[in-house]
Amino acid sequence: MRSLDTIAALKPAVVVAGHKTPERKDDPSCLEFSKAYLRFYDEALAASKTAEEFRAKMKDRFPDPGLEGVLQMASDAAFAKARKALSPP
Repeated sequence: MRSLDTIAALKPAVVVAGHKTPERKDDPSCLEFSKAYLRFYDEALAASKTAEEFRAKMKDRFPDPGLEGVLQMASDAAFAKARKALSPP
């Protein structure tokens, strides 16, 4: 979040997000979108019991952010890590 705030403080005219749909503008609005997405990501992750539940919450709030593949990999990794932590040695 601090990195996004630092970028916003520079008052850029153009900001190109790393992952987005082609329809989204390359302007500073993507900074606020990214912050909202990341805040909700943490909330949804903490409140979900499965990767599928987590993805459904994210897709409900952000239906088409252009992050489907990233969301799939991140959710699978997060819940695989949780399963591993709960498994007996």
